[in-house]
Amino acid sequence: MATAQTCAILLRDRLPTYISWAQFEQNQTQLAANQAAGLGSIRSGPSLLSGLLVCGRCGLRMVPMYNGSSGRLRYACSRMATT
Repeated sequence: MATAQTCAILLRDRLPTYISWAQFEQNQTQLAANQAAGLGSIRSGPSLLSGLLVCGRCGLRMVPMYNGSSGRLRYACSRMATT
């Protein structure tokens, strides 16, 4: 996405838009914050949902757990680890 800093020519409010300039700037700020947070899915491996699943009982994130001998994956509530 182009921003005011990277555009060679910026004609703000010249044409009708779907969102205001203030909303565009707020969206850009939110996108940058989302990238900086680094939360979310990893890109490879068996636990693709780690960091994304939330427990239906307590609302905390669920963590991946592996069975040592078989390497099978399951997700468990992280509540017990934090209390």
